[in-house]
Amino acid sequence: MLRRSVTLGFAIAAALCAQPDRQFTDVPDVPTPPNVVDAMLDLADIKPADVLIDLGSGDGRIVIAACKRFGIRATGVEIDPSLVRQSETLARQEGLAGIATFVQADLFGYDLRPASVVTMFLTPGVNLRLRSKLLRELRPGTRIVSHRFDMGSWTPTKTVQLADDRIFLWVVPANGLGASGAASAHAEPAAENPASMFSYDSAAPLNARSEEPEQAGGSYVTALSYSGALGPVSAALVTPARNGKYPAAIFAADYGRRDEFLPEALLLARASPPIVSLLIDAPPERPVGWRRSFNSLSDSDNDRDIHIQAVIDIRRGIDLLAARSDVDASRIAYVGHGYGANWGAILSGIELRLRAFVLVAGFPSLAELMESDDPDMANMRFSMGSERFARYLASVSAVDPERFTRLWLGAPILFQFGRFDRFVPRAAAERLTHLIPRPQKVVFYDAGHSVNDPRAMADRAEFLARCLRRDAP
Repeated sequence: MLRRSVTLGFAIAAALCAQPDRQFTDVPDVPTPPNVVDAMLDLADIKPADVLIDLGSGDGRIVIAACKRFGIRATGVEIDPSLVRQSETLARQEGLAGIATFVQADLFGYDLRPASVVTMFLTPGVNLRLRSKLLRELRPGTRIVSHRFDMGSWTPTKTVQLADDRIFLWVVPANGLGASGAASAHAEPAAENPASMFSYDSAAPLNARSEEPEQAGGSYVTALSYSGALGPVSAALVTPARNGKYPAAIFAADYGRRDEFLPEALLLARASPPIVSLLIDAPPERPVGWRRSFNSLSDSDNDRDIHIQAVIDIRRGIDLLAARSDVDASRIAYVGHGYGANWGAILSGIELRLRAFVLVAGFPSLAELMESDDPDMANMRFSMGSERFARYLASVSAVDPERFTRLWLGAPILFQFGRFDRFVPRAAAERLTHLIPRPQKVVFYDAGHSVNDPRAMADRAEFLARCLRRDAP
């Protein structure tokens, strides 16, 4: 589950851009495609009197496009000085000097009050941190347009789908946001209702794409992808050879590699009754272009946001299964190991569509794990320093499983642990199980973190067969 230190993903992005004086920031420089720029400005419904501020303006393309198309004044806020210089050069070349302006500044410290339109292409974590500032400083009626990432429980006024991409529009209300799901400037709903972090648009197209099925021992394995929280999710679907309408299980492996559960899924496809299985790659295990790596050394909410993304991607996987003609949508279960078990613990408190859960080697608190005596954790704490580590803990604790098992919705859970697991000691394992209001089935095996005792697989199969019966309560 906890691997070698991961190379700083954002630092790699900076190196690829070949900008030697580039600063490290919370947001990588990923230019917005021209068609998305146009769609963002159209969604903002810009008028001649508007003043636009683009947060994290990069090479200035949104600011320049707004000035050219609508004749308004616009400002880009960018922390990277080389990008500010590049933007100013482009503005001069377009004859927009003094109209399209650019400021080197931290967007959290920049005064947004002059804006009537705010545009941004940041990250999920930065969006959430910005929310209270936007509501505090912007006037009622100000339009906020975000490329790709939403703002948690603040329900957008409108969402536009562009292939695998999305654009969100919010309008700042007159008196803060109330019970409708928006936030006030003085209170973060996500803190009051932690489940709101994992909200998503269930009506958004799944854009499922499948390869040719491969036969394997009387079953079929199909590689596929579908649209998740932030982009395509790579997965494998294992289906029985004979036609019918069957129960299903969705699997999330330790650290997120789908092939961990493939042999088990093939056996379940030949069980009686057969079970359809969806095995998902988590963000750190997806193909190049879709991958998103954990990076605890990033001074941002990167790791927390990956956990949020993984949970939403799993919920989209449930959408995918429920829409299939060979799946009984009322009989879907979840199996997760390690991080996958943590995501399952979260789902047990927010997802009503799951009939049962098997949680293998899960732990109650990510923050607690990071403070453990494990040498990798000790090295990480040393590398980060006390102040950055404290910020990291404050961020990642928002997705601690123990915050969500308290919200348990009633589906039965089989907890499986290894007696010799160096990551999840027995006390932590028992604390996780005791957070459920009613006792669940808990088994400790003579195994480590992998919980690879053959009896564990047999117990899972028996538990799933029982919970996914048509007549099961």
